[in-house]
Amino acid sequence: MSKATRTIVEEVAWVLGVVALFVVVALVMHWNVRRTQTHSAETLANVRELLSYAAQDAEEAERMSDSAPRDALMSANYALVLTEAARHLVDGDDALLERLYGTNMAELTAYLQALQKRLMAATDGANLGARGSSNGGLLRSALGASLAPPVSA
Repeated sequence: MSKATRTIVEEVAWVLGVVALFVVVALVMHWNVRRTQTHSAETLANVRELLSYAAQDAEEAERMSDSAPRDALMSANYALVLTEAARHLVDGDDALLERLYGTNMAELTAYLQALQKRLMAATDGANLGARGSSNGGLLRSALGASLAPPVSA
């Protein structure tokens, strides 16, 4: 190889090395920006709306707990699901939710789970009529004859 060819190859290799270095730096910067990116205003508005709906459903569950425990249980379930959906939208960042909305997520979840348990106890065997004596009976009657009876162990 001649000296001119060797210097051209060295220059091309040097330029390719610099380009590769820039690509690596750009990728690292892009990853770092995405990692530290805050949530969009639209996402936070959606979270606020979900938490608002969860509060409405929790209040409705409390209001109906004596008169219609099954309906109250459904509302409590919706409230818990909406709370978990809001938590999922911010990647489980409870501190962010507490900071933005003043809601202690651990206390809210514990309250909703306690409400759910209380309503499940109230509906177990009560107001079920001919449908059965447990929530499994409700499921079987809702699905009809296509659901085989449970097999005892």
